[in-house]
Amino acid sequence: MKTYSGTTSSVPSREVEHTVKLTPASPVGERFATIIAPSYGLQSYNIYYIDTQDFTLGGVLEIEIQIAGDSATDGSFDLFPPNCPIPTGGSPTGTLVGSYNVRRGTTTHIKYRFTSGQVFALGLEGNWYSPKGAMGTVHFRASVRSR
Repeated sequence: MKTYSGTTSSVPSREVEHTVKLTPASPVGERFATIIAPSYGLQSYNIYYIDTQDFTLGGVLEIEIQIAGDSATDGSFDLFPPNCPIPTGGSPTGTLVGSYNVRRGTTTHIKYRFTSGQVFALGLEGNWYSPKGAMGTVHFRASVRSR
């Protein structure tokens, strides 16, 4: 299992490009990501870090995820708290909120209210019911609404 710390300085350097830094002056960030279907009972997340540390009084993290219509897989998505082991098999544990079996060509929304800023891990992957190794593209938009 992979873990990460709740500070930006401890995000592995090879994953810096996978970090979306949100601030009160710039509360919205967007990325494109690849998802891969892991096979039933496994997890194969493409992890993006959502850094909300500048929101010291908390807020609502809202993530809109759209799966491309030409994706070869449906998608499943989880939001993890800092220092949570990222599962590689079985049902996701430790997740704050998730959205599963989202059909290709559709959009899902994840919302999470937090009391102080932290670095969340957003796990993006294909779903268990798609052929193993099937790939797709997602576009996600993360934003924070201050308290």
